[in-house]
Amino acid sequence: MGVPTVVLPYVNTALAAHRPYRRSVDELQEMGVLIGSYEPHRPKSGGGADRFPWEEVVDLLAPLLNMEASRSERCVNTVLPAPSRSRPRTSSPPSTVSARRNR
Repeated sequence: MGVPTVVLPYVNTALAAHRPYRRSVDELQEMGVLIGSYEPHRPKSGGGADRFPWEEVVDLLAPLLNMEASRSERCVNTVLPAPSRSRPRTSSPPSTVSARRNR
């Protein structure tokens, strides 16, 4: 997919017991989607939204984002090397500047 994706299922045990749910989770994992560890709650129990592990999204994405940042940094360093200090920077020759003004 190319975009780091995390799914934190918030389902009850009745839904989680269905084969289509399990197949869907398995298929998402095969596609590279990261699946959180939230345990299904009892039906009609309110689910414990106050205990929902939002920080797990960051924990799951952190290694991917660090790897992507490192890869991007290597690309920038490869494509755009730091300027050499041994050569002075030069500006455009005067003839180029005056030619532009006369247009």
